[in-house]
Amino acid sequence: MEKPKNEKRRFPRKSIAATGELVDAIAGGASTIAMLDISLGGISFLSPFPLLRGSSWLIRFPIGKEVVEGPIQVVYCVKHSLTDAYRLGAELVGWEDGPMTAVEDYLGD
Repeated sequence: MEKPKNEKRRFPRKSIAATGELVDAIAGGASTIAMLDISLGGISFLSPFPLLRGSSWLIRFPIGKEVVEGPIQVVYCVKHSLTDAYRLGAELVGWEDGPMTAVEDYLGD
């Protein structure tokens, strides 16, 4: 699939309507997030609180028939214009085998 000329992303994204969890790897607490879209390189979601650019988190969410989890690094965080939430974009960091296979399968549908 060829990307549009104004597209800055390396990988095409696909919408994903799911509820996931954002886990603080140090403190261990989890927060509910709303998944928006996903690609082979990243993910975007809505969070009830802002996250620092460059911060690392663990994300867990259903994709297809399984639940995947893996580390992410926040690339951007902006206040959503229509809700009290924050829209975040994050890079999938070191995803391999099971989790990445599930993402690839979902994107291939």
